[in-house]
Amino acid sequence: MTLIFDPYVVAAGRKGVTILDVKTAQKKYITNMSSEIKGFQLDTCFGSGGCPNRAVETNSLFNSIENLLVKEDILKFLKQNVGDNIKFHHEFRITLADCPNACSQPQIKDIGIIGASIPDITENECTLCGQSVDICKENAITLNECQGRSENVITFPD
Repeated sequence: MTLIFDPYVVAAGRKGVTILDVKTAQKKYITNMSSEIKGFQLDTCFGSGGCPNRAVETNSLFNSIENLLVKEDILKFLKQNVGDNIKFHHEFRITLADCPNACSQPQIKDIGIIGASIPDITENECTLCGQSVDICKENAITLNECQGRSENVITFPD
């Protein structure tokens, strides 16, 4: 099965991509690249829908950072320091990860922010509702119904 991604090949009614098609697409991409550059790339895991395993909500932080980058005119800064032939690898890259899984690759960006939450110990008595057990995806909490409280479980690999 051949997958065709080039709209020009599809528009021409052809069923395959030639090396000439690849070279033509490459030239168009490189020639028009600077018109698509805004000076920065700002990403989050799973786009605007957010992480299904989020530990924190980063939408407002994302908006604040984006507004700051636009206000500071990063593109102008790049043009002054790199010139008019700016490429995507020149852009300043920031990513926000809503949880420690870090799907948005914060480890390889210029700035990576990884969301985490710190468990909190309170003086409130356990109501045995089971909510802490359900929330803990690592199965580090169990209920001890005989003693009427939840317990932390620490396991070590064999």
